[in-house]
Amino acid sequence: LPGWAAVHSGDRVGGIVSAQQGERIIPPTSRENGLLRLLAAMVELQPRESGSPYSGHSDAALGRLAQLAHPGSLILMISDFQQISMASDASLQRLSQHNDLICGFLYDPLEKAPPPKGRYPVGDHQSSWTINTANPHLIQRWQAAFQEHRQQLRQRCKRNNIHWMEIATSDPLPHSLQLGLQRQSHGGR
Repeated sequence: LPGWAAVHSGDRVGGIVSAQQGERIIPPTSRENGLLRLLAAMVELQPRESGSPYSGHSDAALGRLAQLAHPGSLILMISDFQQISMASDASLQRLSQHNDLICGFLYDPLEKAPPPKGRYPVGDHQSSWTINTANPHLIQRWQAAFQEHRQQLRQRCKRNNIHWMEIATSDPLPHSLQLGLQRQSHGGR
């Protein structure tokens, strides 16, 4: 949606798509070409199998973005930020000093809180197990892990003067973007 709005306004669109399968750098171009190439890269780099994110995997991509971004750019990073480590703070600071940087924290409601009490079978192509959400210790650890990750991200954004917005996968994207961008225009960080 933000990409189409930029195209409609005559702005150039490009970006870096980073995933475990690789990375694609899409130079900014006008009209639909840049946006369509960006969307194609997102589809191309979708995971083909399950895997675990690890902190620091996307640090290099963020460093390249800090080198490639033209001063005065509007940069919208939408991610769960699981793969960006504390070592990326220098890149974040460099980006935010010369650009309008927005971090859109994308999360699934199941990351924030477990499903209702019950036993849930889960698994991947290698193993399976059961999660018992009636266990109060599990619920507490589950919610604390999400809150800790979210709080650390918010503090990093505040420290680097980066606009913060949250995007739940359960909410309509236009509404989340409108709400998050309204907060930016009113000075909310």
